[in-house]
Amino acid sequence: MSSEPESTPEQKQLPKPPGLLRSSGLVGIMTMLSRVLGLVRDMVIARYFGAGAGADAFFVAFKIPNFLRRLFAEGAFSQAFVPVLSSYRENQSLSDVQRLVNAVAGSLGLVLLGVTLVAILGAPVLTAVFAPGFLDDEVKFALTSDMLRITFPYLLLISLTAFAGGILNSYDRFAVPAFTPVLLNLAMIAAAIWLTPLMDEPVMALAWGVFIAGALQLFFQLPFLMRLGLLPRPRVDYRHEGVSRILKLMAPALFGVSVSQINLLLDTVLASFLQTGSVSWLYYSDRLSELPLGVFGIAIATVILPSLSRKHAAASADQFAATLDWAVRAVLLIGLPAALALALLSRAADCDPVSLWGGNGPGCCHVGPELAGLFRRVAGVHAHQGSGAGVFRKRRHQNPGQDRHHCHGGKHGVQPDSHFPAGPRRSRAGYLNIGLVEWLPSLARTA
Repeated sequence: MSSEPESTPEQKQLPKPPGLLRSSGLVGIMTMLSRVLGLVRDMVIARYFGAGAGADAFFVAFKIPNFLRRLFAEGAFSQAFVPVLSSYRENQSLSDVQRLVNAVAGSLGLVLLGVTLVAILGAPVLTAVFAPGFLDDEVKFALTSDMLRITFPYLLLISLTAFAGGILNSYDRFAVPAFTPVLLNLAMIAAAIWLTPLMDEPVMALAWGVFIAGALQLFFQLPFLMRLGLLPRPRVDYRHEGVSRILKLMAPALFGVSVSQINLLLDTVLASFLQTGSVSWLYYSDRLSELPLGVFGIAIATVILPSLSRKHAAASADQFAATLDWAVRAVLLIGLPAALALALLSRAADCDPVSLWGGNGPGCCHVGPELAGLFRRVAGVHAHQGSGAGVFRKRRHQNPGQDRHHCHGGKHGVQPDSHFPAGPRRSRAGYLNIGLVEWLPSLARTA
């Protein structure tokens, strides 16, 4: 384990822009590997389960913990935790960082454990809330509830994985967290192929694959935390100064992140009222739209997050602005062509994704309309990922005097009123985006 004097130079060293490009490329490669395996995973699922009632039930049971993961673990929590951890790394000793990690691990773990137990007991209620259309089909509703009891602990495991990944990202160990999602795809592929014949209800194999994947992802990162000397020793301490700051930062972050995630969730809620297979068609189409977003947009946002936090903690307003400018240009350079490509793909996809990927699903002409609508959000979400990371780095974690020092005017400086909560700003943009996405297709159909 590194001693405090040895860790100080590392803490004070700030990555240069070429380092950001290299790190973004590394994360992009790892994420590309994960996304490609994700497409293989979806092909396997389509081949074995198609777009029937079992597939619909699994996608809902998987989407509920995934929705909460994106909302809390990889959304509000990560956006609040990484800046605080980066500040501790920049200004505090390694023992202080270890105490922060211990307090966050214990406090977060206790809350997640309680939420998981309640969700397992109340699985039918959650199913009714997230897929009310299944209430008319007792078999599908019961199957979804049973699978939810297996998949929901994934939220506990993947949230702790995101916590470990935040520590590794803050210390510029980007490759390990970027590779971790590959384990989810491998576990689900293996479950679909080898566990399915052992199950009375074949689709239950996918639910167990999700649970196993969560455990694999968490334990995979622990040796790398041990190598950093920051392996958590959980200790519940909600009065810890760092934990209090994280909780305060999570409120506006949660408000901002919730808009896009709730919008995606409503798609599944509405699809549950439609014919069997609608949830599956929506899932397969959405996976295609997330390929460029996951490879480029999230990769760049992941890399600049700790860098922006350190620059802000070091009062480097010019470097902060330059890094943010670079990120927005980079994501738009990729996002706009990706959105155009997805629009063209929607015209070429003249059959549903299940049969397109060799599955045994019914019908045709389902993926094209879905992709035609989904492409509209790709470029916007790319830019949102790049700029949103910077908004939450400009937080009030110092005293008012330091805040004014860090953010006073200038060409690249951020004005004091930029501390207006980022959540409402992002929410207004989100609602505008939702309105445009819903209104434009209707206008096109009536034209």
